[in-house]
Amino acid sequence: WVVESARDFENERQWLLLLLGAYIGLVALVLVISVFNAVSLRDSAHFAYAVYVLSLALTQSSLTGLAGLFAWPDNAYWNDLAPLMLSMFSASLLA
Repeated sequence: WVVESARDFENERQWLLLLLGAYIGLVALVLVISVFNAVSLRDSAHFAYAVYVLSLALTQSSLTGLAGLFAWPDNAYWNDLAPLMLSMFSASLLA
């Protein structure tokens, strides 16, 4: 283990947030395309896939702490429960 300086730690944190933001952006693009396909093709399978992608994105963002940082920063209780609840919700969509 190496103790980093505050500047190095902040640079690494910013880089991680950039990568997570790029990932969430790609997930948002998949979500928009799925909803567009559901509407234009009138196919409910695309809409179900969009709901599933949204639930997985929320689960992953809560597991990485991104949702707690940006979506619900003032709700520590939900921040503790969100990974469990959202992963259970995502798993229930598979059944």
